Amino acid sequence: MIHALIDRVSKGGNMLLNISPTLEGTIPAEQRAVLADFGTYLGRVGESIYSTRVWDVYGEGPTKMGGGSFVSPKVGTAKDFRFTRDKSSRVLYATVLAWPGATADLTTLSGKRIDLSSLKRVELLGAPSALKYTQDAAGLHVTLPAKPYDSPAYVLKLTFAGRIPVVGPASGAKVFADRGFRGASAALGVGGYTAAQLKAALAKPVSAIWPGDGYQALGYPADDFAGTPSRFLVATPDVRASAIVSMRVAFDPARWFRIVNVTSGLAVDGGGAVAAGSKLKVWTPDDSPNLQFGIEDAGDGFVKLANRTSGLVIDGAGATTAGGNPVQSADTGAASQQWAVTDTGGGVFVLANRVTGLVLDSGGNVSSGSPLKVWNDDGSSNLRWSISVV
Repeated sequence: MIHALIDRVSKGGNMLLNISPTLEGTIPAEQRAVLADFGTYLGRVGESIYSTRVWDVYGEGPTKMGGGSFVSPKVGTAKDFRFTRDKSSRVLYATVLAWPGATADLTTLSGKRIDLSSLKRVELLGAPSALKYTQDAAGLHVTLPAKPYDSPAYVLKLTFAGRIPVVGPASGAKVFADRGFRGASAALGVGGYTAAQLKAALAKPVSAIWPGDGYQALGYPADDFAGTPSRFLVATPDVRASAIVSMRVAFDPARWFRIVNVTSGLAVDGGGAVAAGSKLKVWTPDDSPNLQFGIEDAGDGFVKLANRTSGLVIDGAGATTAGGNPVQSADTGAASQQWAVTDTGGGVFVLANRVTGLVLDSGGNVSSGSPLKVWNDDGSSNLRWSISVV
């Protein structure tokens, strides 16, 4: 329940705890114990909860928690962090939902996403001394002392010399109204944005752009993606306001990606140096190039998915009904080899074939080695995929 509180506060929510006194007006012992545990936790690290505000990123980690009434609380892990900040935006609190051991690794605070040069001090609330830390392209790594106390969660307090720096997006791109990544901002998922759509997302002209790692932003000088675009692959703090009228956000065609199913956690696998016509499968994610795909623009908002080992592309020509199996083919530019990648938020995508409209389907909680298939999009997590840069 304390993890549920931390998760909700990180998203700007509140928690109501109901208690049920007896007819005599006493609170049952089990309920008193819950309230006492909340009091112990908040008495030690309450500054990370009371009077805090949401940050640009609510958290990271594998555990996804529900919201609303009558939702059973979930237990987080040592890889689950939730963020809050103080009202002045000079202190960032990173709460980890289990003791992480000798080192706390925060991927959100990687060198690719945030500049920590103004970070003055990192400390563990409830412990006396400042902590050592390093930052690299994978994350912020904080060296922890021996566990100082038992708690449902532990809070790292990051104090900055000025305001907390802007954090870049994990996927897609982020656009800003003012130079230097200041002012109003908008997160843009993969897709095209006409002048009207871009203005609806950000009322002022784009003056700075920050693409996520593995993504590119193409800024067009006219509406409806007309004219020669400017290509942005890295954080660009100063963009001429009149230069971008419409925009496309896409995957970087020079990078390789792993496509992992939300339900099973298995990745799309080309199977190696196979022949054209071979079926695809899903496999336990590893570093094999068999599980890596290039995502290249095919025009009109569609892409082709080329396997790194075989060079073949995913083709839906032979999978024209739900339950069919897509195959790998030599790239001919056929429409059956083109896929619409729809960003559903949070780095989760739907991949639909241009000809059939059917989407890639893992089959559910299947075993590693099971065949990849296609299905009608019914909203199931079996049809949802995370796409991460290798």
